Amino acid sequence: MYDSGSAARRHDLQTQTKVRQSRLFGSKQPYFLRLLWMKDGDCDKIRSLLEGGMDVDAEDDQGCTALHHAAKAGHCPAMEVLLDRGADIDVAGNSDLTPGKTGLTALHLAAMNSHCAAISLLLNRGADVDKRNMLNQTALHFAISRGNCDLVGLLVHENFGFCQPLMDKHLLEALQHSSVSTEGDHDEACSVLLAGGADIGVVDHYGCTLLHYAAFKGNNDAILLLLDRGADLDARNTYGHFLLHSAALGGHNDTINLLLDRDVDIEAEDFGGRTALHFAAQYGHHKTVQLLCSRGGDLTGKDKFAEMTPLLLAAQNGHCDVIDVALSLGATFAEEDVLGNKVLHFAVLGGWMDAVTHLLDLGIEVNARNEGGATALHYAVYWKECSLKMAEVLLLSGADCNVKDIEGRTLVDVALEDTGMQKFLLHHLECHPNLKRLCRRKILSVLGKSGQEESDVHQFTIPQDLKDYLLFRAIY
Repeated sequence: MYDSGSAARRHDLQTQTKVRQSRLFGSKQPYFLRLLWMKDGDCDKIRSLLEGGMDVDAEDDQGCTALHHAAKAGHCPAMEVLLDRGADIDVAGNSDLTPGKTGLTALHLAAMNSHCAAISLLLNRGADVDKRNMLNQTALHFAISRGNCDLVGLLVHENFGFCQPLMDKHLLEALQHSSVSTEGDHDEACSVLLAGGADIGVVDHYGCTLLHYAAFKGNNDAILLLLDRGADLDARNTYGHFLLHSAALGGHNDTINLLLDRDVDIEAEDFGGRTALHFAAQYGHHKTVQLLCSRGGDLTGKDKFAEMTPLLLAAQNGHCDVIDVALSLGATFAEEDVLGNKVLHFAVLGGWMDAVTHLLDLGIEVNARNEGGATALHYAVYWKECSLKMAEVLLLSGADCNVKDIEGRTLVDVALEDTGMQKFLLHHLECHPNLKRLCRRKILSVLGKSGQEESDVHQFTIPQDLKDYLLFRAIY
């Protein structure tokens, strides 16, 4: 009876699927896999378990096989045993748990953990070097992300036939990681890839070259390396961006100086007519704005479509530091776009309260109109992105509540669909919590104390009757 049961069990093991086998040996499976997490895998024990019927490709509760764990730990002897017993070298984990959810193979895991010997073993045993996980990443991706030149060199070795498109793709990735990760030497990884046959002229989907990436990251070493290898200093992407645009977008002054010293055109425009100075202002790099102006950049230049200047872009994006620098270098509040919108219009449109109050403190004309007759207050009332507080600040700074646009609409008409805004406009003389700050200059002027020090100004107490008067007059 016992022998009959044993025979039936052996027959069952031979005919059931791998999943069924894994369940039958469930009590031994955790122990089997834990052997591979130890510093030194017990190869004799692994062989014993395999000879006893253990499925070499059985998965644990994370969707990983024994080979996955061995590769992750870099246990080459254990990997040899498993591969000799028929382990699937390219199997990818498939559970919802890490790392299986991304479809990592043993080669991926060895590369992620910088195990050169394990990678060499897997490649020599026939692992697919081009195998991708669910995120379209190969083992080379992980080697590059860590800046591990030994791994990169191993994976691009000509004997393993790495395909050219992936080589070029990974060369771009090396530049993307450069200056972002502090791990490894990404510039040297680029050199290895180039030596392995990667195309120095490779571009991404947006037409960005390796030099565009290096300039955006501020990686001067990579720029010099690529230029020495013959990269095009005047390359443009699909938007017409030159390298100087990329460097200005990232705010990398050293890179900008490097490029300008090589005689790139500081006034070069993209297809929208924007220069590097436009980019620096738009993205809030005030020191870059200073540098570009000091090297001959035109602060009054307008783009092709909306006639935006650097100052208007700074206001649109709420960059007070850039606004101050631009004004100090000659920009004026008179600048306007193709529709006549001025600096305050753009600060309000962007919903930038700090920029709006800063401009008001600088004395900007609060009732300036665009070609449609709209003031900044019209925009504050009309655009949902703006708040009651924005409109209130403008009113307390002297904005005319009764002004009409060229279509004859009042502010209450503009706010027709916003009952909250209508109510506010009809009762805008209520006290504002920031009245002291907003009305400081007007109060000092009225009381004849304009010569007071700034420290005294902050301590100045506003009488309630003066508050009421200023609110009634709606003046700043």
